[in-house]
Amino acid sequence: MTLGSRQRFIGMLVAASLVTSGGIRRDVAAAAEPSMVAYDGGLKNGWVDLGWGPRTLDRGPARVDVGAWQGWILGKVGTDLSDYATLSVRMRIPAGDDAPLMLARIGSETDDQFPTHVFSGGTADAQRWTRFDVPVATLNPDGKRFDRLLFMASREVAAGTFVELDAIILTGRRRPAAAGSSADKQRAAVATIDCGSARLPISPAIYGIAFNALTEESQRSQFTIGATTRRWGGDPTSRFNWENGNVWNPGHNWYWRNMKVLRRGNAWQTFFKNNATNRMTSALTVPMLGWVAKDSTSVSFPISQRGAQKQAAPELPDAGNGVAANGDLLAAPAPQQTSRQSTPAWVGRWVAKINSGGSAAASRLDMVFLDNEPDLWSESHRDVRTEPTTYDELLEKGIAYATAVRSADGDVKIAGPSAWGWWGYFFSAADAKAGFRVKPDRRAHGDKPFLEWYLAGMAAEEQRTGKHLLDVLDVHYYPSGVGVYSGTGGNTDRATNELRVRSTRSLWDRSYKEEGWVDSNVYLLPRLKEIVKTAKPGIGISIGEYSFGGEHHISGAVAQAEALGRFGQFGISAAYLWTHPAQNSEQYWGFRAFRNYDGKGSNFGSIGVVSEVTGSDTADLSVFASTDTLTRQKTLVLVNRSSSVAFDTSIGFSRCGRTSSAGLWSYAGGASGYSRRVLPVNDATVRTRVAPWTVQVLRVE
Repeated sequence: MTLGSRQRFIGMLVAASLVTSGGIRRDVAAAAEPSMVAYDGGLKNGWVDLGWGPRTLDRGPARVDVGAWQGWILGKVGTDLSDYATLSVRMRIPAGDDAPLMLARIGSETDDQFPTHVFSGGTADAQRWTRFDVPVATLNPDGKRFDRLLFMASREVAAGTFVELDAIILTGRRRPAAAGSSADKQRAAVATIDCGSARLPISPAIYGIAFNALTEESQRSQFTIGATTRRWGGDPTSRFNWENGNVWNPGHNWYWRNMKVLRRGNAWQTFFKNNATNRMTSALTVPMLGWVAKDSTSVSFPISQRGAQKQAAPELPDAGNGVAANGDLLAAPAPQQTSRQSTPAWVGRWVAKINSGGSAAASRLDMVFLDNEPDLWSESHRDVRTEPTTYDELLEKGIAYATAVRSADGDVKIAGPSAWGWWGYFFSAADAKAGFRVKPDRRAHGDKPFLEWYLAGMAAEEQRTGKHLLDVLDVHYYPSGVGVYSGTGGNTDRATNELRVRSTRSLWDRSYKEEGWVDSNVYLLPRLKEIVKTAKPGIGISIGEYSFGGEHHISGAVAQAEALGRFGQFGISAAYLWTHPAQNSEQYWGFRAFRNYDGKGSNFGSIGVVSEVTGSDTADLSVFASTDTLTRQKTLVLVNRSSSVAFDTSIGFSRCGRTSSAGLWSYAGGASGYSRRVLPVNDATVRTRVAPWTVQVLRVE
């Protein structure tokens, strides 16, 4: 095996060492300790064995066969370990001329482009143990996210060559630079808050998160983050069987197999009950696909019937991924193999059941979404639906299902069409299949962009029947830059972190061209407002799914706070982060800038007021201002999107009444959250220094 082949082989092993749940996205808490013990006489601190050669663990030192290019991978899956400084390993290698030289490699689920390091030198003892201390920068020169370690021989040796490894520890966790570093560039900024200007109500539903089946029974962060509402959504909900109560089919995300949603109980009732317990309203995605899971065991591409496939479900080896061994897609089976038909009336009965009382209705049903990303059905659920959706189909189904929902609940807000992303705003899936230059479906409908045509069609149907069907335009949005967001939170190398924060400009800045495959000026929020004004005036706007990633990096906190500020500033009706960040992660604290920033229940105000920032080159400083209708308290969130410039900011209050005191809560990264101090108020002016990549909350009494 050549060096290049070996490195490709290692990369393949690191990347493939764990098959995760795809679109059923999960969040794992980041390490917070100054050191992280991975293995010491056994696996520690949630680290797991990911394969692959013969090995003996949990009885003292790990004993691993490194012959015939075998080795060992262990991981702290989903945790960003990139900010540790040193990898320390104790190793005992058999004596002799053919003793292997060992190498180390790091990796992640989505990235295998890391260098290898051959152990040399080290500190030896009389028992032939040698301790090696390797700088993480050697293994990870670009500072990228990683969550697993690999050990193997640097050259081919005979099978049955065992080495022992122990005391595998990551040490020297680096903390974010303290605010006020002398290396920061300084700029002056002036922010003016005009409480007497036009005021904009801020919808509490913009502080939403999403249900995650994998964490519903274990992760409390979803209930401590301060969210006001929670959405039942994602690909599997297109095939959820409410009558069974606890089965769905995630489609392409998890081997096209039916499965239980939760380990026990009724999933949708648990969702509503937990929302009620934690004082959140509920948003529900109802299936329009027409096929829902009939049980918890059927699979679409059983290997026993369809033959060998590229992958199989680890916990159910007969469930294939629908890709033949030669790489061809297998033909879809009959839908009845896994599914039963569903209808608008069937969905209407579910909404009526929710409203019939009991624990399931304890949390108010605030919004109903007309399915989840139906423009991707022919990909995400190709086992029961092979043809792409069209303009006509989505309008016809939208009308039918909205009518059934409205008959069951006259007050609930109905949202659609839940478009998956950028091209879904302008074209149908049929256009995507034919090519956007050809766009046969759009041309057949007056060459109107899809969202505009859909809203106009809904408005015409409402005028015809006199029945109100659509209250909210709903779309999904994720930044398209490489590595900014993934199901595991995105990369955290320097370039990606900078891009993540810049990408928030796609929410509002008409001059910003998205730096990814979209490669267009998105200006999402003003664009959606313009579409609504043209096609169906008066309805709301929802961002049913979004995330800028960076869950365990300060860039994620900055991006999250910026997004929430913009949702309020543009009067968005609802927004739901996908899904929810881990407790005390950076993204978690970015969210809490607006919700319970002080740990005592204090929130951003319910009314937005005008704020203006002036000064030379202050574009990276965002100031979001609010007042509370009951307390008249003024709360500001200041977000510094620059990684290198600090803003010495003077904040003046106009027509805001007397200001008596100001509290400042600051966050610059880490698990401990916001630090607090009191600022003087002089002549209705407060001064604060906003350090690079920080979020501050200023409360003026």
